[in-house]
Amino acid sequence: MANDNPLAQRGKVAYLEWPALDATVSAAFYEAVFGFNVRPGTPDRVSFDDGPSHLIGAFTRGRTVSPDGVMPWIYVASVQDTLQRVRDQGCDIASDPSPEGDTLLCRFRDPAGNIVGFWQFIPA
Repeated sequence: MANDNPLAQRGKVAYLEWPALDATVSAAFYEAVFGFNVRPGTPDRVSFDDGPSHLIGAFTRGRTVSPDGVMPWIYVASVQDTLQRVRDQGCDIASDPSPEGDTLLCRFRDPAGNIVGFWQFIPA
């Protein structure tokens, strides 16, 4: 019997625990920049989903922030527009946008200091 739940698919990344120094600050940042849906929480833990890809998770103080840990990459329609939203939220850019094949990549430090990437396809 096939499972119709989009979260329960073999090989799909469906849940992330995202390290945060203050979960409410990190949640507000990802909501403002990437449109994540967040639910009320505490400074220790705030649940989220990203909407379109059915990724769920939580920003949590229960994990150690590490710039060399798992690095998620978030697809965006425009690296330049997203870069501005990241800066507007007061976060640092870890690497300026750079092309790689048919993509444009950029990395930033989120409010907790985690390195996170965002990318877009480069129009042909």
